[in-house]
Amino acid sequence: MYKDFRYINAGENEFYRWGKKAISMVEEYMKPKNGYYSIPADGGKYWTFGTSTGKYGEFAKVGNTFFSVNRAGFIYAKEGTEKAEAFVSMLKKLIEDMKEKHRSLSVDEDIDD
Repeated sequence: MYKDFRYINAGENEFYRWGKKAISMVEEYMKPKNGYYSIPADGGKYWTFGTSTGKYGEFAKVGNTFFSVNRAGFIYAKEGTEKAEAFVSMLKKLIEDMKEKHRSLSVDEDIDD
């Protein structure tokens, strides 16, 4: 994925905001819709999940799990599969990292993104 004049490859995941609004946005993606979990790989000013193009199309990598990325740029996993469990774990880890960053900077809780 090309963002901010640099490449962010699969396996390189970043977040830029960690306030209540960012965390609640990620929490919304933890709910399956129409049998699938999905989250945009490029969360704009909030996060970026690096993607790369492979033999079968674009993919994102988190830990040892490879996720498909659709043409709209969403990482997705079918509900009830092992990838769905890894997907939810990925989002929980992102939320925990956001909360840890929030605590480490001792940001006033009233301040939002």
